[in-house]
Amino acid sequence: MSAAIAPKAAQSTGSERWTGRARLWAALRGTPADRIAWSPLLGGYWASGLSPEEGSLPMPDLARAIGSDLFLRMGGGRVPPGLRTRHREVKVRQEKNAGPAGQTLTVFETPRGQLRGTAVPDEHGTSWRQEFVVKSLADYDALSAVWEDLVYEPNHDALSAYIDSLGEEGLCVVNGPDAPLVTLFRNREQQELLYDLADEPEQMTQVLDRIHAKAMEGWRILADGPGEVFIQGCSYLGTQLISPAMYRRHVMPYLTEYATLLHRRGKKILAHMCGHIWDLLDLAQDTGLDGIESFAPPPVGNTPVGAALERVRRDFCLIGGIDPVVLKMESPAGVRAHTRGILEDAAGHPNFILGSGDAVAAGTPMANLRAVTQAVRDVYGSAA
Repeated sequence: MSAAIAPKAAQSTGSERWTGRARLWAALRGTPADRIAWSPLLGGYWASGLSPEEGSLPMPDLARAIGSDLFLRMGGGRVPPGLRTRHREVKVRQEKNAGPAGQTLTVFETPRGQLRGTAVPDEHGTSWRQEFVVKSLADYDALSAVWEDLVYEPNHDALSAYIDSLGEEGLCVVNGPDAPLVTLFRNREQQELLYDLADEPEQMTQVLDRIHAKAMEGWRILADGPGEVFIQGCSYLGTQLISPAMYRRHVMPYLTEYATLLHRRGKKILAHMCGHIWDLLDLAQDTGLDGIESFAPPPVGNTPVGAALERVRRDFCLIGGIDPVVLKMESPAGVRAHTRGILEDAAGHPNFILGSGDAVAAGTPMANLRAVTQAVRDVYGSAA
C-alpha cells in the first residue's frame, strides 16, 4: 500500500486576515475564528434554475458571486471523484427514453441473476426511482454480486489538482462510498426493505457485510489519497425511516470502521444527514463521525440550531441550519432576518458552519443567498 498523503495544514493566521480555508478548518475542529463560516449546499438542482449565463459558471465562481465561503461538497462543487469505478464481469446496460415518461432503464447481468430497474428524470437533472432493482429477497444475491464485482481505482492526480486550485480560499469535501444501508435504500422500495430487515435479520446482515467489505476497499484508497475531509451519503438515515436501535445495529458498526480508518490518517469524515436526526445526534457522535452536514430545523428537519449545538461536543461540527423553504420562498429581507436569528442561536459555538438544510432548492433566488451573506456581515462586520 502506498504511503498516505497527509492533509495540508490550514494557514496560520495570527493577526493576519483569515483565509476561507483556515476559517473552515477552525469550524471543523471547534476552535474560534474571526466569524462563523457560511456555505450553502449548491448543486446542479439549484443551478438548473439560473439564467444560462449564471448556470454555466463553475460552482466556485457561483459561491464567490454569493459571497459565501468555498466549502465544496456532495458533487455540487464539481469536485473530482476520489475514486473511479468499473466492473470486471457484471454487464451494465442503460437505455434512455425506455417508457412513456422518459424512463431510464438499467439492467445488471450478473453470474447470480439479472436485475432491472427504471428511474424517471425531471427537468432539474434529478432521477426518481420508479422500479427498484431488488424486488424480492432472492434478488439480494444478485445485488451482492454487483457490488462484489465492482473495482475501485484511485483518482488522486485529478483530486490533488482541484485541491491545489482552491489554495487558501476554501476546502473541498470528497465523496466516499455510501453507508451500506443507504445502498439498500437506493435499490429496494423503502417499506419492503424495512420488512426485510425485521423478518430476515441474518440474511440482511450478510448482505450489508458484503457491501461494507467492498466499501472498505474504496475507503482505504481514499485514506491514502490527497483528500482531507470526506463525506458519506446518509440521507435515508433519519428517524422517519429508521429507529435509533436500527441505526445502532445496521449503520453504526460500518461507519465506525470508516471513521477509524480516516482518523488514523489525520483526516475527517462527515455524514450528509438531512431530515429528522435529533434522536440520532448522540449515536452519530458515538459512531466516530466528525460532524453532520445539511442538518435542518423544522419543518424540513427536527433539529433546531441552538439546541443541537448545546447537545453536541465542541469538536463535532454541525453544518446547515437554514430552513430551505424560507431560503427559497421568503423575500431577501425575510431571509436576512431568519439568518440573523440563527446566528444569535449559534453564538459561542465555533463548531458550526452556516449552510442550507439540505441542497439549495431549484428556483431559490440568488438575491436570497446574498441576503444570507449580508446577514453574516451585519453580525460580524468587516470580518465577513
